[in-house]
Amino acid sequence: MPAYNPKTLFVITVHSQNYRNNLFFDEVRRGINIEANLSGVNVEFLFGFNHKLATFERAAGIIFAPDGSTACYQLISGFKKQKKLPIVQIDNQIYDKKLAPPFDAFLGTDNFHGGKTTCEYLKSYLQKNSKILVIAGNRNLNFLSYNERLEGFKKEAGKYLKIIKIIYGEFDHHKTYTELHRYFSKTKDLPDAIFSFNDDSAIVARKVLDELTINKNIIITGFDGSASGRAALSKEQIICSYDQDPEILGRMALQTFIALADKRKQKKITLLKSTLLTKKNIGNTFYSGVINFLDRTLTPLSFRKRRYVISSFTSSSFPVQKSLFEYKNELTCPIYLSNKNNLVPLLEQIAADKFIVVSDNDRFLKTERKKLHKILKRNGLNVEVAGFPAGEKNKTPKTLVDLIEAILKKKVTKKSCLIVLGGGISGNVGGFAASIIYRGIRFVHLPTTLMHMVDSSTGGKQAVDSKYGKNAIGNFFEPEFILIDHKYLISLPVKELKNGLAECIKHALCQDKNFYNFILSNASQLLVSRSENKWKKVIKKSIELKLAVLNKDSYELNEGMILVYGHTIGNAIESATKFTLNHGEAIALGMLAAAKISVKMGLADELMIKQHEKIFRAVGLPIKLPKTISIDQIVNYLKFDKKYVDKPLSFILLRDLGKIYINKGVAPTEVSVKTIKSVIESMS
Repeated sequence: MPAYNPKTLFVITVHSQNYRNNLFFDEVRRGINIEANLSGVNVEFLFGFNHKLATFERAAGIIFAPDGSTACYQLISGFKKQKKLPIVQIDNQIYDKKLAPPFDAFLGTDNFHGGKTTCEYLKSYLQKNSKILVIAGNRNLNFLSYNERLEGFKKEAGKYLKIIKIIYGEFDHHKTYTELHRYFSKTKDLPDAIFSFNDDSAIVARKVLDELTINKNIIITGFDGSASGRAALSKEQIICSYDQDPEILGRMALQTFIALADKRKQKKITLLKSTLLTKKNIGNTFYSGVINFLDRTLTPLSFRKRRYVISSFTSSSFPVQKSLFEYKNELTCPIYLSNKNNLVPLLEQIAADKFIVVSDNDRFLKTERKKLHKILKRNGLNVEVAGFPAGEKNKTPKTLVDLIEAILKKKVTKKSCLIVLGGGISGNVGGFAASIIYRGIRFVHLPTTLMHMVDSSTGGKQAVDSKYGKNAIGNFFEPEFILIDHKYLISLPVKELKNGLAECIKHALCQDKNFYNFILSNASQLLVSRSENKWKKVIKKSIELKLAVLNKDSYELNEGMILVYGHTIGNAIESATKFTLNHGEAIALGMLAAAKISVKMGLADELMIKQHEKIFRAVGLPIKLPKTISIDQIVNYLKFDKKYVDKPLSFILLRDLGKIYINKGVAPTEVSVKTIKSVIESMS
């Protein structure tokens, strides 16, 4: 244990009578408490800043959220001079820069990103040159301030949107109400939308519009992800709010404090990007300041927030990220980009009574399974193995049940853990088995194929196939961790590399033009010379792009459907060929079809199709449909697509390389059967 452990870390937040702020800071404190319990740090929580320095006699340091008062400035400054111990500031409610206390590290919301993201979403509702009214904070508040939200909004608005008026609410509801009432009572030049710097001001704006019975449909955006904002969002009084996850903020603050206490180098300022809340994802992204603390453990799995993080491997007693099991309600899953030799110490953290190495019976995996069994046994772990028939044709309910019976025969308990070794099929079947044995036991992913490394291991989707379609029977269930060793790619057949590379290309096409160019220019080094450095970059970038989407919309309700670009037609093609085409080949055709639909519907120009064809040719993926399947077969399988219920035959479409098409905040776009058939015919 570090030397600071016997001392106390003091956490100081706003006064306990400040109810509105405490909805936020209750969760900050909870996040700090979780990390403190995991790392053994003693913590004491204080409210307000009217404390004597003698209170901190045995302090290890301070984490504080300023309230902008003179008392706050004097207390923190005095502590810094007297103690010279770590000080971490979270959030920023300082109205006068002269009263900004000293700190060693600052963690807060990336307000610039929030403003930019909000504007990007708002643009999907508006025509070019639409008029915007802005409700901002304090005119002179420039230090890590709310007004950075305005700067981010302006940056994204560019020449597309026109800001006609900025009202400075000065963080005062009455002033905001008065200014808005005066403006709308006099002006004839009504805005098309209102961008508000926080949720409360957005609600005040809606109240003014209702009172003045203004007939024009004026769109309003919020900011903060507060309880009031979520209520307004659910009632469609606003279209979005930028979520702030105070629990994550608290946890990171404690981790930062530990790093400072250990004399590890830390960034002076860390700004956290967060999630845009819309009506589509409000049920899945929330902080529990609006939920009874004791009821949190009873929150249904389907409504918990899922967050994946790329983590550094460490064998110390303070790992960068604990495994999912340590705090099940938070559903945080670390992804280790590391050598498989580090698997043993990671498994030891899980402390299972028994491990079962599970894979399909592919020749390579059977050999690898035996090797892994031997290594784990030699290191003192109680371990056995279980296998099932290889191939997509065996990814069936019968295979799943047979595997479960084989695992149960080995006398596993609720404390046991599966080590799922292999590619996407092993991952899906093994993960699904873990999710339903005793209503869920722990498991970890050890991917050996590129497809599983960059795609199917993350997201928690577990499934088997049905005669009615691919992955038709399944659920969401998270691994304890994922360990990705790129050296497994050395022995992978070229066809399997291309299979996985299709998913990497998907991210490039939808999210990152530079990544598209990187894959295109390095195709030969990736597939022929198999450059380790190039593959490490591709794997890491693909995972980062996936997590950027997954951590915002983990159930793929809206923007998260980027992850299934090309899969609507692609999965139908794969099923129609009875899986003679592998998944990567099928979704490459699906992505090309989606590009052609985008062009046919006037959302993108012809260059989009050429860009798809160019990169698929470069890596050896198909651009023509097999002659063995018909248009009607493909369309028939489309009826079993998982998105069919919400919006019949809906697709994720692109408007440009790296940019998906969003209409009025909704990503999936309905496409007629006539258009689909026409596009499929052009690819025959």
